Amino acid sequence: VADVHSLDLRLYLANPDGFSEIFATQRFQDHPSRIPKSVEAAMRSTRQPSEQFTNKYSGLYWPIFNDAGDLQGVIFSGLLRHTSLMGLVNQSNL
Repeated sequence: VADVHSLDLRLYLANPDGFSEIFATQRFQDHPSRIPKSVEAAMRSTRQPSEQFTNKYSGLYWPIFNDAGDLQGVIFSGLLRHTSLMGLVNQSNL
């Protein structure tokens, strides 16, 4: 995965302060170390993935729930927007 330089995969786990990153394949300039509170709130209320677009990347936050239905972690997959792959990206591909 690290060989695809425009692809970013991250794993965030719950802690008392929110969700902190524990793994990432890339280190982009605007790489957040925590999930935005608005994204966390949307995933808790809808229980669905949350699409995020910035001027630098397009991505998808996927919630991970435990058997009790609690949000325990989040997987992020995204691509830099300048890449030639952007035209092929949709929610299923991410």
